[in-house]
Order: sequence, then structure tokens, then C-alpha cells
Amino acid sequence: MSLGPLKRCFAVSSQRVYIFDIYGGKMLMCLDNLHKHEITSCIFVSNLTYLISSSNSGSIKVWDESWSLKHVFVGHCARVTQLLYYVPDNCIISASVDKTIRLWSLVFLDSCSASRPGP
Repeated sequence: MSLGPLKRCFAVSSQRVYIFDIYGGKMLMCLDNLHKHEITSCIFVSNLTYLISSSNSGSIKVWDESWSLKHVFVGHCARVTQLLYYVPDNCIISASVDKTIRLWSLVFLDSCSASRPGP
């Protein structure tokens, strides 16, 4: 199944990602065991047709439209709580319980930077 632009809605629960047709309201697919640990967040990057998922382990995985694992970002040492996509630089921004915010390049498939804000 192609991920397709603007016709899909993604939801996570435990180790599963559910894909829904937002126009028809039907579940199209359930992807199981994308991570060994509970999935905490996911975002869809439409210009690259990637689904990005994060987990309690701190890993961030990049999936292509055929559900092949494209890359795994490792750097957080605790649960990732938030993912954002920054369009101008083609980067993912992640926040974690380890009190770091990291930037990950989808062009170079590497960490761009990390910071530990505040006291």
C-alpha cells in the first residue's frame, strides 16, 4: 500500500501503527512490531513519503512507502516524547525524557546537533 499524500491518518498504540483512510473512515492497515518497545510518536513526511516513528527505547526509525526500514537514528538514552519535521532543512526534531532535544538530518541520515535546555 502506498502511503499517498493527504489521504491517510496515522495512529499509534503500543507497538502498532494504524493507518486510516480519512475520507472513507476505514482502517486500511495495521503495522505490528515496528519497534521492540512501545511506540511513543509518529509523523508522516509527505515530501519524502516517510513515516518516522519513535519509541520508549529512545530509537527513531524511518520507514519508506513500502514499509522497509530506511534508517534508525540512535542517540537518546530514554523515551522519545515528541517528533517534529522541520521542512526548510529536511530535519527531524526530537525531544526525550533524557532532557535532550536533537536534530536529525533526513538528507545525511545523521545527527545534526543535540542540546540540553534549561537548568
